[in-house]
Amino acid sequence: MRKNSFDLFTRWRLDPSSLCESDAVELLTDCLSGSYPEYRFSQRGIEVAVGEGDSRKFQLLTDTLFLPCGEIRQHRSGGISRKIHIMGIRNMVLLEPVILSPTEFSSMKWIREKWGFKVWISPNISNAAQYIQDIICRINEFVPYVDEYCNLGWIKDSNGQSIYVTGTNIIGKHYTDHVIINDSLKEFHLKTADISEKSAFKFVLNTMLPIAPIEISNTALSFMLLSLMNSVFKDWSYKPDFVYYQFGESGSRKTSISKVFFNMYEQYADAVPINFKATGPAMEQMMVTMRDTVILIDDIAPSISSTERHETEKKLENIVRAYGDSVGRQKMESKNKAVHMKPGGLAAITAEDNVFKSLSSLARCFMIQVRKEDINLEKLTAAQRNRTCFPTAIKFYLQAITEDFEKFVEHLKQAFLTSKDFFATAHPDSHGRLITTASWLDASFNGFMKYGLQMGFLTLYDFDLRMDENRSMLLQWIQDQNLYLKRNNEVDMFIHAFAQLITSNRAHIPEITVEGRQNRIVDAPENKSLIGYRDFSNLYLLPDLAYSEVRSFYGRLGIEFPVSKRSLIDRLFMRGILKPDNNKDGTKTVRIKVNGQRVSVIRLDLDAFRLWDEEE
Repeated sequence: MRKNSFDLFTRWRLDPSSLCESDAVELLTDCLSGSYPEYRFSQRGIEVAVGEGDSRKFQLLTDTLFLPCGEIRQHRSGGISRKIHIMGIRNMVLLEPVILSPTEFSSMKWIREKWGFKVWISPNISNAAQYIQDIICRINEFVPYVDEYCNLGWIKDSNGQSIYVTGTNIIGKHYTDHVIINDSLKEFHLKTADISEKSAFKFVLNTMLPIAPIEISNTALSFMLLSLMNSVFKDWSYKPDFVYYQFGESGSRKTSISKVFFNMYEQYADAVPINFKATGPAMEQMMVTMRDTVILIDDIAPSISSTERHETEKKLENIVRAYGDSVGRQKMESKNKAVHMKPGGLAAITAEDNVFKSLSSLARCFMIQVRKEDINLEKLTAAQRNRTCFPTAIKFYLQAITEDFEKFVEHLKQAFLTSKDFFATAHPDSHGRLITTASWLDASFNGFMKYGLQMGFLTLYDFDLRMDENRSMLLQWIQDQNLYLKRNNEVDMFIHAFAQLITSNRAHIPEITVEGRQNRIVDAPENKSLIGYRDFSNLYLLPDLAYSEVRSFYGRLGIEFPVSKRSLIDRLFMRGILKPDNNKDGTKTVRIKVNGQRVSVIRLDLDAFRLWDEEE
């Protein structure tokens, strides 16, 4: 009956005069049967029964036929919003159709606001507006609803079935009469090739993965496939929260590799979605839109002015923290409505060098270097010429996931936890974020290889071999990254710089002597900078001068010291080197009196300072 109803309502909208046909009157009468009060349709409009017994009679309720065309259920990542589509027909002439939210429909003010005096409602019947609302609701039960999908990626349809939405098609079973995809997504076209599922999987194994060493190709594949599941794990305690950072000199093919692995949509086949020249709000909007996929951000070039470099570094930090902390800012869409601009997928970044200022941000990345001599140009060219084959493999993979969605999600969780225990045991002193990053990449690779094994595209021997190679590679990456973080730790850099400044006699840190009741020091020679004082147990550094000397030291080496003065002081305190007073304002400086003057300094434990330097 629903399909017949839909066909008739569509016809009525195109030809209002067809309402005079007997099948229309009969259908509408059936929709309202059993209602109280009783309604009936006529060429005059809608009538309602009033009175009881012999005094019962029909009175004209309105001269307009209110007919719902159907319900539009808009599916977004935040949930489902419903809108009812209503047309009005008066004297066999169609009034402008309206689309109403539940709030707008319940108030019934929309009749006057939308149609004004074109609609007559009887002033002699109490609750007339409520009767009209009741009629619309009853008829709407017989009109098919339409599912409109407004976000990319995973979403549940009206029956609770998990489906994956692209700009032009829906992957997975969906059981509704009519489905539409919001026009805003049309640009995200998943173009596929006319090849079998097995051929698509083999293309990944034999063409995509040999493009580069496994630390590049395996991890790029794993990251792309992991991004497809991002929203599924957004509320899990171990959600994916890292950025893929690929760097290499100009001509190393890093952008070409990134485009074949990370651009699943046709629009970006020969381009990148966005680069660092874009404004912050433009990047933010794209990060929100690219849900359950990778947004490729290209390219951080070293040959830019200091102002541009500072702006790029600021954008990079914002991107990494937006994904790494899974946060976004609030954006006011209207006076009373705020929208949370939270990234919906994962981000891959290409650069010519490492431009991170903060090691904490670096720990939120999977950073890998690309070298031109390591790239298999023959395989890269084949992937570029047959670029729809990888999106085809992705589509088949997603289709397989929908066959038993919950089972696959549970498998991925267990694979992650197993990898996490393995890597944490192998590297017990590693940064926790490195363990999590490697575990997700290993679990994602496991998910795809397991799919190939279950489909018969991969032997058990090949599965075990590839998993062992992948895990060994990630173990080495954790070790290398730990070493890099240790060598470039802000505290280590600070102490190393001070040791060099003192050894080279570029800095003057005189010893405090006591003369009577006064602390005295010897003035600094002309060729040395006074940056602090010392006694038998502490170093007393002048914060601004000491920080400036350290920055200058690394500046002469072409290295930018990665943190602000305030952050450095916080890190020295956390490492147990800085000994603050119990200042009520939260500052970590102390005041000492030298040569009759009181000065603010940061007090460092000399033994801890020496011990730290010896360990390095």
